[in-house]
Amino acid sequence: MTIESYGEYLNEESALKLRHEADNIIAHDPEEKKTYWYSFHRPPQNILEDYICKSARQHNMFHSYIGAEWWIRTHNNIGSTWDFHVDSDLGHQRRSGNYRAAPFCTVTYLSDYGQPTVVLDKTADWTKDRFYIIGNNDWTFWASPKMGKHINWSLPYFHGVPGNFGNLPEGETRVTLMFNCWKTVPWEPECIEYNLPYNISEGSVTLIPKKDGKITMLEPHGYFNTELEGGADPISIQYHGYNQEGQTWMVSQLAPNGVDTTPRFPMQDSLQQ
Repeated sequence: MTIESYGEYLNEESALKLRHEADNIIAHDPEEKKTYWYSFHRPPQNILEDYICKSARQHNMFHSYIGAEWWIRTHNNIGSTWDFHVDSDLGHQRRSGNYRAAPFCTVTYLSDYGQPTVVLDKTADWTKDRFYIIGNNDWTFWASPKMGKHINWSLPYFHGVPGNFGNLPEGETRVTLMFNCWKTVPWEPECIEYNLPYNISEGSVTLIPKKDGKITMLEPHGYFNTELEGGADPISIQYHGYNQEGQTWMVSQLAPNGVDTTPRFPMQDSLQQ
């Protein structure tokens, strides 16, 4: 499994500064359909690029790749979802018909609330031009939001955001900053140079990367069905029924004896178990 979780990655001041910038970017891009390009061939020009530059260096990606595609995403209610997909060069795929996966993917959380990110033991076959799904489907990886937390992976894993998990109080917003490192520039117009009327503030961030140790495999309490990008057959995802606020955990895809195997709508208890 080539996934890492950092329960602490940014200090509080830096995370709050990035959240401020994210809120302003979303205010000028409410449809959240574009991604933006930062080239590693030039110095950072704002605090967001400073973060990407420092994070790419921390992951030893800065000299291996030419730049990063970045974007902001938000969820304003607990029922909101993001379909299970693989990060790819969407423009290239749509217009050439060939598939090109992102080599290195990240998620940084700029809030303490909201649904977890779920990564599956299913990948797209990056050795082929066309889209093929492979993987053993032995586990799922769950990361609950926490301000300044960070996860990353270096295989084209399917991942998404399931609704009705976690805790999102009224008035709060789940905010994430994603960046993917590339050896080729993703095609326009899906990925473009930043061009919003909001000028991102100058400044710098402080990284305090504290990588999580062994990630706990929690007992599954049931499962729900979902579809994967690419028209594959639906997949059943097992879940642990207790909300693990701010934590990262795994769940076996192998149903234990005695567990009701009827798919049902997930209801989570707020207790930490």
